[in-house]
Amino acid sequence: MRMSNLLVVIPTRNRADFAINAIRSVASQSDCKVLVSDNSTDPLEQQKLSNYANENYRSQVTYVRPPKSLAMTPHWDWAMQNAMGIKDITHVTYLTDRMMFLQGAVLELLDLLATYRDKPLSFGNDSVKDGTMPVVLCQRGQSGKLYKIESSHLLEQFADVNIVYPALPRLMNSAVPVELIKGLHSRYGNYFASVSPDFNFAFRILREVGSVYYYDRSLMVDYGVYRSNGNNFPYGVLNKEAKDFSDNLETEAVSFPTPVDTIAIVPNCILHEYVEVANSSSDSKFPQIDQSRYLTFLVRSVYQYQNPESRERMLKQLRAHLGRTSILWYRLRSAGRRLSNSARIRWHNLRKPDQPYISFRSFDSVDAALSFANQRRAVNPGYGDITKERFGGYGKGVTTLLEYPPTEPSI
Repeated sequence: MRMSNLLVVIPTRNRADFAINAIRSVASQSDCKVLVSDNSTDPLEQQKLSNYANENYRSQVTYVRPPKSLAMTPHWDWAMQNAMGIKDITHVTYLTDRMMFLQGAVLELLDLLATYRDKPLSFGNDSVKDGTMPVVLCQRGQSGKLYKIESSHLLEQFADVNIVYPALPRLMNSAVPVELIKGLHSRYGNYFASVSPDFNFAFRILREVGSVYYYDRSLMVDYGVYRSNGNNFPYGVLNKEAKDFSDNLETEAVSFPTPVDTIAIVPNCILHEYVEVANSSSDSKFPQIDQSRYLTFLVRSVYQYQNPESRERMLKQLRAHLGRTSILWYRLRSAGRRLSNSARIRWHNLRKPDQPYISFRSFDSVDAALSFANQRRAVNPGYGDITKERFGGYGKGVTTLLEYPPTEPSI
């Protein structure tokens, strides 16, 4: 029997059209409950979204607004407070307003949760890069397998500074049992905290559970890069959304002991969350961050920063702490790792052109890219080598639970 007690929370701010697409992607294919938390400051955006939510899918969609404008992390926390008041839900996932579930994906997730409901269940996503033309759809190779991954192994991966890791239960890529979420509030006094609430949530959850599930298939697609704060702010590209994010940060500093500990660039924002949660725990579940890999990533990120004044200021700090010779070494190391990874992926794609590690397809419009993504590229069940490589150690700490297809069609 298909489970239907999943609540999809859609936090949004001044992006009504995006939020409407997100709502439609859930409600048009399932009877899941949807909570829309509208943190908009633009009255026109508020009216457009509230009208849509109240006039469509009335039995499924609950529309709420915080009593005042909130920064992102407090807003996510406020939305979860409201979510915990909704009856008869067993799991929660967050779908940001720049994300949509792919066709059939919600039902696929519900089928999985009907059996695998005791732990967080993460899943993959496709990405549409629409900041420039042509629009590019990025899709990772996917096996369609369901894995159980030890939490300690995920933390080891992260401590090795493998920053982007799809199995981390960041809530915006996973469905999490309500009881686990309530447990976080009992321990910490809130559901989300700090600068990057999704990563903060993930590390808190990994502290609580021994393992998580990961479904190696894309269930969502994200787009609207040109309206993103998360993709643009760390590189100093202050579009309207990134400036709004910067202006509403509760703190400009992060506590990770680095040469650049007061500027929210990618290594500090994300690794900060790891250290925050690790420091709140007396156990040894969180390994020490690999300093050499961290500094390699930090130097690369500083040089990628697109705001020239801020980049030069950070470079001065780096030179004062590391020296020019060390900076040059980390830049060379970064370039070497990038070339090595690129060569490895190209070699894999040459050997297995029908099973690419990652594919990039160009389109004339966002709609065309989203339409293609919704066709749900065929899964390759034999895609085991690269899948295990993503987990590190070629499968260490990973158990395969289901081969593709994971479930029989529900009746």
